[in-house]
Amino acid sequence: MKNIAAATAAALFLLAPGTGLAGGPGVDCLVTVNIGYPAAAGNQEGSVYLAPGSVIALATPEATPTAEEQSAAVADSLARSQLWEQLVTTFRLDGGRHRTTTKAMEFYPGDEAKLEPNSNLDVHVRLESLTSHAAAFRVLFKSGGSVLSDTPVTVARGSRAVVGATDGAEAPYIFVVLEPAARNSSTPVRFRMHAGLTEPRIVKKVNPQYPEDARNEKVQGTVLLEVVIRKDGTVGQITPLRSTDDRLSKAAVAAVRQWRFEPSRDKSGKAVAVRYVLTTRFVLQ
Repeated sequence: MKNIAAATAAALFLLAPGTGLAGGPGVDCLVTVNIGYPAAAGNQEGSVYLAPGSVIALATPEATPTAEEQSAAVADSLARSQLWEQLVTTFRLDGGRHRTTTKAMEFYPGDEAKLEPNSNLDVHVRLESLTSHAAAFRVLFKSGGSVLSDTPVTVARGSRAVVGATDGAEAPYIFVVLEPAARNSSTPVRFRMHAGLTEPRIVKKVNPQYPEDARNEKVQGTVLLEVVIRKDGTVGQITPLRSTDDRLSKAAVAAVRQWRFEPSRDKSGKAVAVRYVLTTRFVLQ
């Protein structure tokens, strides 16, 4: 697979300090690792893409996110869904099988983050330089001390870019998504949502069934669900946020209600209840 460096609308992250001066210019950046797998041969009609979204910490499951948090979570989840659909289509991936981890990090020029995506590869992200308009990164994929690829990528602040590589049977496709914050902005809510929280990890998943009448009518679309994930990993309240068809919403809700998660955890490792915005896209091919 050829490296990707394209601007578009469970990993361990270790940050090594660089040469940036204390108090000098830095940038908040969301770093996401997506691991994808090839689709099985055969008819893919009626496939369902499951794209994770934003995490909002709760004091209690009954807590209500602010309007700003809600709007940011929906926008973030839609963007992730669109990006994942693009990767699925381009590389013929299994839309329902992937692993995703996102972390909010603060980079100064010279800082390097080591990502260990539970595969045979180590991924290193280094901030080379920073201006008011763009952040210049270098993304290296290493195996056994050897550099397999070294990709420079400059990302406009406030946008995102993707760099990818392959890694055999365990993690066939690895995509690193870099999202540096725009200049002079207060810390964006989507950065605050990820700060200090691990994302909930699915340990039991039931795929939504494409409603037969909707399939016959060639109904397709995206369903956004806001899901309360309790501290024990069970699913609480599910609220449809957006849908193109009620039948798709009901199918998505019925499936997700049966899911179980490894819960989100804070910096101390304590399990916390969260609201999780999950995107399900029903596609006929």
